Amino acid sequence: MAQASPTSVQPAQLCITAEDELFDEEFLQTWRREGFQVTYIPFQSDRKSYIAALDAVKHDLRVSELYAIISFGDAASFCLTHYLKLPNTNKLCALIAYYPTAIPGPASQYPASMQVLVHLANQTVNVHHPPSKTSHKATVVRKQVGPGVGIGDRLALGYPAFSYVGALPGFAEHDLEEYSRIPAQVAWSRTLGALQRGFRRVAAVDLERVWDEMQEARYFSPNATALLPPPPDSENEAHTTAPPPAALYTPTLQGATGHTPLQDFWAANFHTHRPASMRLQLLSRTVGADRVIDEVLLTFLHSQPMDWILPGVPPTHREVKIVVVSIARLCSGDGRLYSEHVYWDQASVLVQVGLLDPSVVPAGWPRVERVPAVGGEAAAAVLAGGVEGVEGGSREGEGYDSYSDRESGEDAEAASKETTEEQIPMEGLTLSSGKG
Repeated sequence: MAQASPTSVQPAQLCITAEDELFDEEFLQTWRREGFQVTYIPFQSDRKSYIAALDAVKHDLRVSELYAIISFGDAASFCLTHYLKLPNTNKLCALIAYYPTAIPGPASQYPASMQVLVHLANQTVNVHHPPSKTSHKATVVRKQVGPGVGIGDRLALGYPAFSYVGALPGFAEHDLEEYSRIPAQVAWSRTLGALQRGFRRVAAVDLERVWDEMQEARYFSPNATALLPPPPDSENEAHTTAPPPAALYTPTLQGATGHTPLQDFWAANFHTHRPASMRLQLLSRTVGADRVIDEVLLTFLHSQPMDWILPGVPPTHREVKIVVVSIARLCSGDGRLYSEHVYWDQASVLVQVGLLDPSVVPAGWPRVERVPAVGGEAAAAVLAGGVEGVEGGSREGEGYDSYSDRESGEDAEAASKETTEEQIPMEGLTLSSGKG
């Protein structure tokens, strides 16, 4: 598989600042992998010296070049106040603050030319209110950070800010006990997006093209060695510290971690044990700062073992139609795969292959008339744009049979043949007589 070549852009200058003399090396290296020129500056009690150190980052910038700051704790509090003043923001395109101990008041406004993003943990903060028409004195109010709006927890401030109420200050630093992977990754994606907007640049590589090439190798190419780009260059420290690629097929807990195990897993499941009838159609795609999210229609005849979706189940020779959601997290600097999480409605799969009969309710549930699970109607409803007319299998969705004719199997001719043989239960496997 051909790897995407980064566009020829100068590394963007990124200053990271926090209280300690040394900082989380994994955090620094991750930003270097994203293509940034990273400088770490410890917070200093001598404010004049500290400001001089921050300003030094921009001294060698060319006329059109910019820089950004990611700050932590007390350093973040200082930066949020210091860069409220317009003269201090020269060439600063983005300011990110992780769990500052103090923040500007809700009415504070930063220059429109600068991206600002604040990540607050489960903590108390001092909210600084400047003098106003009704009060000529600046005031400080201590507040407990609470949940924000929606599941994204956006806070009602005059600048973008989010709360991570399940995490403690330090959640984004790998070398601290407070590190918490999920809020750290959510904050990371938001930060990367803010930096890309601030520098007015897209990812160094086309993430969508890189992901399409990986899918091409996985589903359609006979060359199993092309499933993943080669391991990173051992001479590049930022690359050798990269986390190993991982894939998780959540409903069945299948997958692998590591370059070779993951390549072997994909080769075994999508090259060696793959029905010739398997087809895929992209229904929707969202490309973010560091990930590609696909909604895919997957159809196949269960004519051979498929451990990634039906582990331990012998072929049932039944057709399956489901919608699969794949979330791939990629490095925007070089396109390497960090992780892929894959989801689908496993109950729908089990109904369609005959392992689950919704009309058979387990004992002990006298008020339940039917197990709330459906078969191929779920995919039909997605294709139809809603449940009206689809529920109960009375109508197939518009375009249900118009998905791409591209087969992922090795024998296209075999894939095009309709299976008309009588469905016979396999030994040791009871199939329901109901239609999926």
